[in-house]
Amino acid sequence: MRTLVTISICAVFFTGTANAQFIDMSPLPDSSGIAGLKYSHASYKENWYGENPSGASGVYKFYGVFPIKRDWYFNAEIPVIVAKMGSESESGLGNLYFGFQKILNPKKTTNLSLGLYLPTIGSERYLRQQIGITGDTYGLLQYAEGVTARITVAHNSVRERNFLSGVEIGPDIFIPTYKGGGAELMLHYAAKGGYHFGGFAAWAEFNGIMAVTSGGNLTDNMINKLVFGAQIMRSKFRPGIFYGLPLNEYQREIVRGILEIKLEFSLAR
Repeated sequence: MRTLVTISICAVFFTGTANAQFIDMSPLPDSSGIAGLKYSHASYKENWYGENPSGASGVYKFYGVFPIKRDWYFNAEIPVIVAKMGSESESGLGNLYFGFQKILNPKKTTNLSLGLYLPTIGSERYLRQQIGITGDTYGLLQYAEGVTARITVAHNSVRERNFLSGVEIGPDIFIPTYKGGGAELMLHYAAKGGYHFGGFAAWAEFNGIMAVTSGGNLTDNMINKLVFGAQIMRSKFRPGIFYGLPLNEYQREIVRGILEIKLEFSLAR
């Protein structure tokens, strides 16, 4: 990437029906498989290039987690970006993601994910990139011009009285597809905590991306967000609604908040 600062400007558990508790973090393996759509829409301040994107602008991310063999899962993400501002329109795909997850322990609380973001966003799609990054900051590599290899180690648990928690961390190796760019090493990290009430769960996530190889101050090379909300759990159709708050000063100059809506389906027969 041309730098993290540049593009920023432009748990849970494996029992019963409670396997889908994630907002922006990596999905949790579900023995029955899941498929869903997550809509992310940023609310912009008036000083965003003097004109705000349309109300329909945002990221529509189709995703799925599919069991393929014992303790192995296939993951896919297809982000569709609606980017309209005045007479300008750059709607289309972001970078597709394909990967695999492996459960690492008998309690099924720890997993390893390996995947690739493919360069399907195209080049010189700056409005599309801006809409994607401001609405989906933890997934910003899906809106950058390049190929990214991602590794994630995640641990999720449920404690007494149905308290839930989770953490994840891992490196991203970004290789740009535009001329003059150099490879970058990045680090993504997240944590969550909340409560499962039986029919639904409510929790919060803190997540961020840090550029390890970029110059500048540490805080200038980080993008962080706090997001919270709730999701219905005890049905095959599991909708959820969430609201995110940007935590970095340069993000807050542009974005007031981020609305995220999940429409998720269990593939259990």
